Amino acid sequence: MLGIKSRSTTAESPNSEVGEIDRSAPFESVKAAVSLFGEVAFSGDKSSSRRSKSFSNEKALATETKLQLVQKEINKFKEQLHNAEAKRVQALAELEKAKAEVDDLTIEISSINESKEQALQVAEDAKSQINQLEESRHDGRTEKIMP
Repeated sequence: MLGIKSRSTTAESPNSEVGEIDRSAPFESVKAAVSLFGEVAFSGDKSSSRRSKSFSNEKALATETKLQLVQKEINKFKEQLHNAEAKRVQALAELEKAKAEVDDLTIEISSINESKEQALQVAEDAKSQINQLEESRHDGRTEKIMP
């Protein structure tokens, strides 16, 4: 079967022009022809072909639009993740600072409590000495009065 080749857009034969005779072997089956030219080439309904291409283009456009929306959403989530990570790092730094401050205050409270205990002990010792002095003074007076 001889056919007419259309102008080739590929680099198969740079000298091929419209009207050149195709000398390749004929198709072995209808299935081979359909797979080469597509089902639309064998139907008589040209508008069906246009509608199919139009639907295919619309579907591709819708898919591209969805892809762009998903990519924008991904970028938004990446930015939110980055912001959340920055806040987490900041919170960890503040937590470490607060822990250090708690440790310092705990040491200070411990030191104050020790000082307080020492002061109470000194006060208790002073009271004891005062009581002893008063008792010895009191005993000394009574001895002088009773000769």
